[in-house]
Amino acid sequence: MRISNDDDLQSELVLVLRTSLSDRQLACLRDVQLQPPSPLVMFEDPALMRRVAAMDQARGRAAARDWLEARGMLDGLPVFDKSRDKPVDYARRVERFCGLVPGSVLAMHPSGMLTVDPRWLDRLRQGSLAREDEKFTCLMNVIAAADGGEHGLRFGFVGNEALAIRE
Repeated sequence: MRISNDDDLQSELVLVLRTSLSDRQLACLRDVQLQPPSPLVMFEDPALMRRVAAMDQARGRAAARDWLEARGMLDGLPVFDKSRDKPVDYARRVERFCGLVPGSVLAMHPSGMLTVDPRWLDRLRQGSLAREDEKFTCLMNVIAAADGGEHGLRFGFVGNEALAIRE
């Protein structure tokens, strides 16, 4: 293991050099990253990085499903079906399911993935969407819980998109 301070990331960087770790050891290292001062934990071995990503995805999916279940929303969860759905149509169903105006939050990025519309992010940054917090949390949990990535749906955030609007 090598620990350093990364000025670009403004964080301590823990680089794990080992190529063989148990799931328990990987989970422990990920938990370390969630505790202040929140070091960034990276793995030199690409296979370990893939295992950690899968563990993170499973953890996030379970948390999202718990959130939806606690609100009685899990049974009606919109699910993406690649054989019948276009990503943009699925996005509109998710927005509607969470009480948002269809087309107001999610947008197709030129890369072909769904993302949050930069205009919506700009309004959020300006503080004009305070009443939408719970609805946006719903939207993010639906996307995580539905596990669309397993069915060909790509979702992500593109850095600094909201800043480009003002230029």
